Amino acid sequence: MSTATVITFTREEAEAKRNAILEQVRDPDEFRRRGENYELDPSDRLLYDDLRELDYLLGE
Repeated sequence: MSTATVITFTREEAEAKRNAILEQVRDPDEFRRRGENYELDPSDRLLYDDLRELDYLLGE
């Protein structure tokens, strides 16, 4: 079983991380659509998962 790692950061840091992810993709709406439909390659899937977690934490 894997061990969970807790990361603590401010709202501003979370927003900066989310913005950095969004800057890496051409079309954020298309990226999210492809992520919801499991159409991303493994590296993009990791970005998508991080993006969703940050959206959740930021109440987006």
